Amino acid sequence: MEQRCEALLGVSTGLRGGFVPERPRSLVSTKPTTLRAWARQELAPRL
Repeated sequence: MEQRCEALLGVSTGLRGGFVPERPRSLVSTKPTTLRAWARQELAPRL
C-alpha cells in the first residue's frame, strides 16, 4: 500500500511541476471510457 501512495504522490507532484507528456492526447490515443466507468470496472472490484 505504501508503494501505491508514493506512486500517486509522485504523479500528482509531477503534474503540479509542469509535467509535459511524451505523447500528447489525441483522438487516436484517447479512449472513450469515462473515469467513472473505469473506476467501476477496474477499481471497485479490487476494493
